[in-house]
Amino acid sequence: MKTKRISLSFAIALLLVVSTVGSALAGSVSSNGMTMIYPSYPLSGPALQSCEPWNEPSANTISLSGIPEGAKVEVTFAWANPYMGSPNYLPTITFNNVTGGSLVVPVSYPMDTTQWPVFNSATNERAIAVSAFVRVTSGGIVTKLVGKQWWVRCQPPLRVQGCTPGYWRQDHHFDSWVATGYAPGDDF
Repeated sequence: MKTKRISLSFAIALLLVVSTVGSALAGSVSSNGMTMIYPSYPLSGPALQSCEPWNEPSANTISLSGIPEGAKVEVTFAWANPYMGSPNYLPTITFNNVTGGSLVVPVSYPMDTTQWPVFNSATNERAIAVSAFVRVTSGGIVTKLVGKQWWVRCQPPLRVQGCTPGYWRQDHHFDSWVATGYAPGDDF
């Protein structure tokens, strides 16, 4: 009996941890029976290692639920410097006569990461803050859902550059060989 209680207690604790971790990966906002679920910082995943949040399932969509039948839904994304500055609004995406009560909308990230407002040349880190604004119109009633900003911080891989054979043959560059693990006299 004692073993079953411990196992049940462990299962409940594990369920709480899993549900807490899962909810930390997304934010939500609700109004008038409608809910928007959006990415939440910190984001993680393989696609973020190469600064491609549009390829990462935890960061590439917002979900809307509870939308009245026949409603008009307008979604606007904005991005900005996470630390300060005015947002840049992207074109509004409009869905007319929505059926089924829910929508999944791809997040519009600036695909050219050189446009991202934060770049740290010492670490090669890039950062951007993104947010979503939703306006639902149904039966003359307008409902607005505004998500909190989520950040994307990533370090795209550095481009590998090499030196010419002439560089490696010069006496005053022989100290560069130490970092490679090879010596000037090694055979290949």
